[in-house]
Amino acid sequence: MMSLPRYAIILNQNANEEDGGGAGLANSANSVAAGSSRKTNVDDVTFFQALSQLDARDPTILQEFMDVYRYVKVKISGISDCISFHEKTEDSPDFEEFSVDLWKEFYIQEGIIQIGVLEDKEPTEGLFVGANSGRVYICGQADDFSQQKCVCVAPSLYQLIWKGPEQPVQYKPACMSNGCYGCFDPVMRHRLFRFKQF
Repeated sequence: MMSLPRYAIILNQNANEEDGGGAGLANSANSVAAGSSRKTNVDDVTFFQALSQLDARDPTILQEFMDVYRYVKVKISGISDCISFHEKTEDSPDFEEFSVDLWKEFYIQEGIIQIGVLEDKEPTEGLFVGANSGRVYICGQADDFSQQKCVCVAPSLYQLIWKGPEQPVQYKPACMSNGCYGCFDPVMRHRLFRFKQF
């Protein structure tokens, strides 16, 4: 039988409301879909196995996963808030087209697929998978051009679940690490790597 990951746990919806989000459930969890009172029992082992094997780049596979696990909430060590898994819908938080285009031009340089959002984050932050690479990103929009956040947290969902994020989710405008996928100031990166000048 597949073991449970060390870095992730399904959150119990009811306990989460009572104690401020600190409780996890060892073997099952209740999740509530937005706009619905229907509760679904989720087996930890089955869920994490499905998440580890999820290829979000395949629309059919992604839809099958969401049909079963939509709105399941997970806490992953190193990620600032719990993640609610669901694709982009009319009811989901809206990421402005300007922000998405900015992420793809300055940070990710590939298409992205939304698979979840971070709960209670202001401004909104989402969990995305790169359409070509399969890398896992957390992206957050901001009114200030230079404060857009986009962090590559893992090379795959499997790595994120079983090894934890590569780096904590935080904005580091001074970072100039070669090959960094998320903490460049977008204006600085644009000047350095497109125009080769300050």
